[in-house]
Amino acid sequence: MLMCYVDESGDTGALVPSERNTQPVFLISAVIVKQSSLKHLTRAIIDLK
Repeated sequence: MLMCYVDESGDTGALVPSERNTQPVFLISAVIVKQSSLKHLTRAIIDLK
């Protein structure tokens, strides 16, 4: 079985130059991992943090 994690970041709205806090980028990313590798990957991420 494969496990999938999908996340998004940024802003899909129009870029307004006068608003300094708007982000001109929208990003969607995904990671697909074999379930058999999930425990090892989780431990590696925790150790990295």
